[in-house]
Amino acid sequence: MPNETLINQINAQYEQYTQQHKAAVALQTSFKAVLTNQNKTQKALAEYRAQNTGTDVSSAQDAFASLRLKEETIDPLLPDLRRELKSLAVLTGALKDTAAALRSEPVDVVRLDKAITVLQTASQQDVLDMLPELNGELALAQRILGDEFGQKLRTALADLESASADAHRSLNWVVLNWKPISANALSRCVTAKIWSCLMRRSPLKRRSSLPETPPRPLWTQPERPGLDQPAFRGV
Repeated sequence: MPNETLINQINAQYEQYTQQHKAAVALQTSFKAVLTNQNKTQKALAEYRAQNTGTDVSSAQDAFASLRLKEETIDPLLPDLRRELKSLAVLTGALKDTAAALRSEPVDVVRLDKAITVLQTASQQDVLDMLPELNGELALAQRILGDEFGQKLRTALADLESASADAHRSLNWVVLNWKPISANALSRCVTAKIWSCLMRRSPLKRRSSLPETPPRPLWTQPERPGLDQPAFRGV
């Protein structure tokens, strides 16, 4: 029976860290949007000033040019933000696999073992506090799987032993009921067996009852009357 209390705790942590991952993704996207909009604004101010309109936008251009958002604000945050995104993605994936492995019947031991290995590298304390209970569930699942495998193995060996006993009894019956046969009978049996094998490997073609017509040559030399043939006589 699945440990519903532990599974609910894992699901709660999964939802929590999924929301953190979404917030980090939104912040990274907003940083990119700020830089893009700043560049667009500076370009628009330059094009507006180039048209020689009455409004002076030079001060605005200077203000936007002095804003070093990328160099002073965004670039220092991006490396930590990327590492956090990567770790949160790995953590949420491991939590999802852990809950799925515990819900399966029987428990997916391989999947649970891999997920616990990933969770052991996490830096979140609430995840680390959950590891002893997860290791206990893994040990219990491995013991149940070993008992089930042992039972199936014993059943298979018993069936094999029963089949071997039946074969032994059949062999004993053949030995007890064996009757010697003559050498001629044995020779005839062997000869018949060999002949049947040869016929099966290279079957003989049946000959037709009608005589075969020899093939007509492509060119024949006209016959000349010889000594044994009468010469043609005209009228």
